Amino acid sequence: MGNIKKAIDFMVMIANDNSHGYNQTHRNSPDFDCSSLVATALNVAGFNVSPYSWTGNLEPQLIKCGFVKCSAPFKAGDIHLNYKHHVCMSVTDTQIAQASINEYGKTTGGKTGDQTGREIYIRDYYEYKYGWDVHYRYKDVANDTQITTIARLVVQGKFGNGAERKARLEKLGYDYEEVQELVNMLVKYKPVDYRQIARDVILGKYGNGEERKKKLQSLGYDYNSVQHWVNEFMR
Repeated sequence: MGNIKKAIDFMVMIANDNSHGYNQTHRNSPDFDCSSLVATALNVAGFNVSPYSWTGNLEPQLIKCGFVKCSAPFKAGDIHLNYKHHVCMSVTDTQIAQASINEYGKTTGGKTGDQTGREIYIRDYYEYKYGWDVHYRYKDVANDTQITTIARLVVQGKFGNGAERKARLEKLGYDYEEVQELVNMLVKYKPVDYRQIARDVILGKYGNGEERKKKLQSLGYDYNSVQHWVNEFMR
C-alpha cells in the first residue's frame, strides 16, 4: 500500500533542489518531465506506478492503486491530469508542484538542473490552459475504515450532538464535516433486516402472490431476498 505523504514529500524535495531540471528526453533523474516526476514520486512512495509513465497511461495505474476522481476543494496529494499535455500534484490545499519547461522554453536540449528556478517548482494551484481532464485523490482504506468506525459510534450517540459532537470530534483530530457526511449516509441507508421482513410476510402483512411482490418492491425491498428468508423459515 502506498503512502501519499511520502509522494508529496518527494515532489517538494525535488522542486526545492535545483540539481533537478526539466528534460523530456532524459526524464528519469536527475531531470524529469511532468509525468515522470509525478510517477516517480508515487513509485518511491510505494504505489504500483511505473516511473516511466506518461500522461496518457497514468490514469489506469492510479485507479488500480486506489485513486478516485475528486473535485475542488483540493487536498495535498491530489493529482491533476490532462491526458495529452500535463500532470501535477497538489502539495498543500492551495499549492501544486510540477515539472514545467526547460530554460529555453522547450521540452528538450537544456542543461541538467534547474537553470531558472521554475523548471520544477511549487506554485499556487491554477486552471491549466488546456483544461484538466480529471482530478484524482488517493482513497486511504485504513483511514476510511477508522472514520467509518467513528461515524458508527456517533450514530450510537457516543459523541453527543450539535456543538458538543463537533468539539469532541475536532479535539480528537477528525474532520467534523467528513464524519458528519458519513453519519448522514449511515442514518439514511440503514441495512434492511430481510429476516424480519420475511417474518412479517409469513404473518400476512404484505398479502400474497403478485400483490406481495408489488408491495415489497414499492417499499424498496429486494423481493428475491425476502422470499429467500420466507422459504428458509417455512422449511
